[in-house]
Amino acid sequence: MDVAGLAQIKSDSPPHATAQALAGGTWLMSEPTAAKPTWIDLAGRGWDDVTDDGKHLALGAMISLSALPDHLARWPEASRLARAALAATAASSKVLCQATLGGNLGLALPFGVMNPLMTLWEARIEVQRGTGISPRHLAATALQTGDQTTALAADELVRRVHLAPDSMRGRGAVQHLRLNAASPPTLSVWVWQTDAAPERVRVVVSAGTPSPQTVLARSADEAAAGLSGIPFLTDNLGPAEYRRGILPVLLRRAWAQLESART
Repeated sequence: MDVAGLAQIKSDSPPHATAQALAGGTWLMSEPTAAKPTWIDLAGRGWDDVTDDGKHLALGAMISLSALPDHLARWPEASRLARAALAATAASSKVLCQATLGGNLGLALPFGVMNPLMTLWEARIEVQRGTGISPRHLAATALQTGDQTTALAADELVRRVHLAPDSMRGRGAVQHLRLNAASPPTLSVWVWQTDAAPERVRVVVSAGTPSPQTVLARSADEAAAGLSGIPFLTDNLGPAEYRRGILPVLLRRAWAQLESART
């Protein structure tokens, strides 16, 4: 853990330009911290609230990743895909119990699993700025703008994630390419077909891209064509051209997996 980077931890301060929000803190166990003199611990603010009025589900930013599948239990296929997403992290149960929904979204790692999952489900992100200031909402597709960059201002935090039933009723699949079982995915392809509009499938590509890339398509070939111009990363997990070449393969596999889920 990067203890040297933790100059000061507070729990009663709002976020600001010289502070970093701490929404679980599991990433501190593996990476050096940013050069921020103050860390704002979000635990204890009651942001692990869950509201389900039958029309939509609102998940507090501080719910643990391990609890997410249970909160989606009324949509069995969505719950199953959430469990598959957590398995793809190769994180231990201790980490998943501490890591949070808002933390994973805000950290915006290319191989993070919550941004592509919430993009797949067309979630709305509620953003909190400060006490007494009305929150703003943005589409999940707009939250992550690049490798560890988001559309959030320095004094903004993810407060809740809103999910609509029409987007959650359906079936999905995910395919990952990885070097080994312990490594992050080199490329991930997520697909989701809703009961409300089964003729078109939402496709999200992540891990090998700076931010999740999405398209609606009727077939794997149509998805490949629609995604042909997306940016790919070159890093220690693989070059951009390799990822570009393997994308159609993962799309066909994901489509086949989706077809088998229908029968």
